[in-house]
Amino acid sequence: MILNNNDKINERILSTSKSILYSLASFGLMLPVSLYNGFSYYFIIYIVGLRPIFASIGNSLGLLFNAIISPLAGFISDRRTPSKFGRRKPHLLIGAPLMSIGFFFLWFWPPSLSIENIGELNIAIIYWISSSIFCIFNSYAFPPYCSMLPEISTNNENRIKIAGIQGMANLVGTIVGIIFPFIIKSFVQSNNELIFWMIIISFFISLFSIGTIYTTAFTIHEPIEELIKSEQIKINRDKKKKFEIISGKDLFNEILQPLKNKNFQLFIKSNFFFNLGMRIPMIILIPFLEIVIGVPSEELIFFLLIILPFALVGFVLWTKVSTKYGLIKTLSYDYYIMIIFMSASIIFLLINNPVIKIIIGLIIIIIIIMALIAIYIIPGPAISKMVDEEIQKTIDLKGELTEDEKYKSSGKFFGTNSFILNLAQAISFLILGPILESNKEDPFLLTICMPITAIIVLISVQFLKRINIDKK
Repeated sequence: MILNNNDKINERILSTSKSILYSLASFGLMLPVSLYNGFSYYFIIYIVGLRPIFASIGNSLGLLFNAIISPLAGFISDRRTPSKFGRRKPHLLIGAPLMSIGFFFLWFWPPSLSIENIGELNIAIIYWISSSIFCIFNSYAFPPYCSMLPEISTNNENRIKIAGIQGMANLVGTIVGIIFPFIIKSFVQSNNELIFWMIIISFFISLFSIGTIYTTAFTIHEPIEELIKSEQIKINRDKKKKFEIISGKDLFNEILQPLKNKNFQLFIKSNFFFNLGMRIPMIILIPFLEIVIGVPSEELIFFLLIILPFALVGFVLWTKVSTKYGLIKTLSYDYYIMIIFMSASIIFLLINNPVIKIIIGLIIIIIIIMALIAIYIIPGPAISKMVDEEIQKTIDLKGELTEDEKYKSSGKFFGTNSFILNLAQAISFLILGPILESNKEDPFLLTICMPITAIIVLISVQFLKRINIDKK
């Protein structure tokens, strides 16, 4: 089948049940990532005892691998020779178990692998390897998974609905990823006991992630699978030829192709600064609550339970606002809210009353958590619109486009976006490590990180507000 600039592309809409099944993989991918992003750095420093500079190298190394693998995975999923499993789903089937192995060994620190027994350098090397394996195969699966969105749905409102369900799955994954260590930390009596429980929990989370990702892979069908089934596209039976072979120069040009799209270029610049800034408060969340706000370790779980209902409010709010006012304008409003309330955290340097600190801290964190929910909803549909924009440009330029060619765009866009996201986060770890190395429990250093984040996010907004996909 060939599309030309006079054809109307058949609209595809994903049902609610299928949207939920598609979002299961998002939950399976997000749950271990949430634990990795929000707790592994704290765990390896404060519980296992590794120096912050070594821990920063491990997390930065993993995120740099994430950054490198993401655009390659997106590109490979674009160019992969179609099979009965489609183009994107083989990445889920291969990436899920290998990602889970790396995740499990991030927390596997029995007494025989303590610093006293094998030395700090060996602990660091094991952590670096585990972090790298986890990040490599998470990146191998994640961009191809995201790339399915503009293909399985072509309707913008339906995409926002799907992204909303994905956002809820991401939210639940994030909450579970955060709440487990909070619960454990509130009730365990020693570091060794915490390590014991994290080994058990990480094992079951690994199995659960594989199950949810595989459920999506076997229940959601890419459009190209339907074309193969109807024999509009023939399966290449040559097992040796899994990918279309191209030169190194063409590979480089194709990976950089999304950067020719002005809106996408502005979006990833904005995304870079946003993730560069927001990774900082995510890393220091637990010590910020304990040391700056003064929440006792055993009461962290109750503090978190107060916050959770407001995350659901944020989910409903941003879904409705993005539908009414547009994706980019909504994201701009969201960033401004975070800038205001992160800047307000400087007040903790002036307050000594512990009760007032906790009350103000609760209000600030509730608002920031509500604002962060928009990040789970908006980027997917926004990038999907840019993919549509690119497909239409290609049709206008060539005059026609085969169905097979049509499904060779989204991987590069989502892969490049993931590259920028992980590169920014890796730089954050490299910046934060030396800062915390001097004194990882200094309330001044932990507090000043919040207004610094606000300044970086303000830079992000300057690029974001120049994007004009909502006007088209």
